[in-house]
Amino acid sequence: MPDKTSEAFLTIDGIPYYRSGDYALETVDGEIEIKGRIDNQIKLRGLRIEIGEIESNIANYPGIKQVAVVIKKISDNDHLCAYFTAEQEIDTEELKQYLKDKLTEYMIPTVFMQLDVMPVLPNGKTDTKALPKIDEQSLKVEYMAPTTPAEEIIVKAFEAVFNQKIGIHDDFTALGGDSLTSIKVTSLLASYNITLSPSVVLNSKTPEKIAKILEEEFKYQVTLARKGTTNQNMFLIPPLSGTSLAYSTFIPRLEFEGNIYVGDDFKYLLSLEEMQKTDSSTAVEQYYQAILDVFQDGDIIAAYSQGCMFAVMITSMLEKVRKVGKCILIDGDLEFKEIEPVNKEEALGLVMTVISSRFDFDESAIQLDQLSSEQLSELIPEEFAAMIPGELDEFVQKIIVISIINSVWDFEPVSLDSHVVYLSTEPKYEDFSKYAHDFEYISVEAEHLKLMDEDADKILKYVK
Repeated sequence: MPDKTSEAFLTIDGIPYYRSGDYALETVDGEIEIKGRIDNQIKLRGLRIEIGEIESNIANYPGIKQVAVVIKKISDNDHLCAYFTAEQEIDTEELKQYLKDKLTEYMIPTVFMQLDVMPVLPNGKTDTKALPKIDEQSLKVEYMAPTTPAEEIIVKAFEAVFNQKIGIHDDFTALGGDSLTSIKVTSLLASYNITLSPSVVLNSKTPEKIAKILEEEFKYQVTLARKGTTNQNMFLIPPLSGTSLAYSTFIPRLEFEGNIYVGDDFKYLLSLEEMQKTDSSTAVEQYYQAILDVFQDGDIIAAYSQGCMFAVMITSMLEKVRKVGKCILIDGDLEFKEIEPVNKEEALGLVMTVISSRFDFDESAIQLDQLSSEQLSELIPEEFAAMIPGELDEFVQKIIVISIINSVWDFEPVSLDSHVVYLSTEPKYEDFSKYAHDFEYISVEAEHLKLMDEDADKILKYVK
C-alpha cells in the first residue's frame, strides 16, 4: 500500500517523519506542546473516535443545520455531547435511533442539546468554550430498586464496578461504562454462574433491560442428582418446603439403577416480593414443564410427605402425553383441597425439620425465633453448603414463605391411570379407587419424619 505509506510519512532533510495527526506548537524552550488533532480525532475511554464522522452523520439528519460534538465531564466521567441547531424541534430519542444504524455504539453521544444559535468565534469556527454547560441533574433518572433476582444481581455488579448506588434504569454508558468496564461487569456476573457477553451489557445498557435478556434465556430445569447405569429416570418432587435438601441423605441410599433428578421449587429463583404473587398451582406447572423436557416413557415420579399431592397432579398431566412407569407416594396427603395455611411458627418448624433431619444436631437446642445464618452455618457440613441457593438468611426466609404458600391448594380431583405405590406409616384412606385405577398400598412401620434417613431402609426396596 505505497499510497497509504506516502500519506502517513514525509521526509524533511532526508529524515522520514510519521504524520501522527496531532496538531502541536514548538515553544521558545524547544518543547513540543500538543494542541489537538488536525483530523479532529480524539481518544475516549481508550477508543479512538472521529469527531467529524459523528458530526457529519448528525448533520445529515433531516432538519439539522449546524453540529458540534465535544467531550464534557459528567459525574467525573468523560462523555460525548452533541450540540446542534435545527429548523424545527428535534426528537433526540429518534435521532439516537437514527445514529444507531450509522455509528458504532460508543460513538453515539450521551447528551444531545438543541440550541437556537451556535456560538462562533470571529474566524467562523464553533466557539466550543461558549457551549452551554450540561445540567447533570436533568440527566439523572429516578431511582428504581430491583424487583427480580436477575435485576438484583446485575445491580450488585454495576454497584461494585461504578462504586455508587445503582437503580434498574441507570444507563451503563451514562455511568461512564466502556468495553473494559463491560468485561468487569460480566466477570462479576460469572461469580453468580451467569454467562453473559460484554456486548449485551454495552448494547442493553440498563440492569432492567439486561435482566430481561437473562430471563428470556433462562429456563427452569430439574437437576441430575445421581447418574445411573440405565436410561430410566426417577424424578423426586420435594415436600412442602420445596427444597431438595429433604432428599440429600436419601438419594445415595436408593437402590434404583437409573438416573435420579430433583428440582427445587421454582420460587427459590424469585425475590420474596415476587413469591407472594404465586401459588401452589404455579409450582405444579413449573415442575411439569421442567420434567417434561427430560421425561421418557416408563420413567418414575416419586414424592415424600406433602410433595405427594404435587406428584399426583404432575403425573396426571404427564399421562396425557407420556407413559408413566409408576408414581411412588411416600406417606403423603392425597386430599385435593387444603385451605388452611401453616402459620409462621409452623413454617419455622419445617425449616428446622428440614435442617435437623438431614444433619446431626439437636433441634431442641435451637430456639425457632432466634434462627440465624450463623447458627445454621455451624450446623451444616461444608459438602452440603452448595445445596443452599443464595444467602443463608434469605434461604431460611424463602423456606418459610414457600412452606406457607405451598400449604394451600385447591386442585380438581384426578384419578391416575398409572400404577401408584403408596407407602404409609399409618392408615389414612379406606377407598383408594378415587385416586388410581391401579393402586398398591404398603404399610410401613416407621416414623414419618425419619423416612428419609433413619427409617429409610424400611422403604428403599419399594422406591425403584
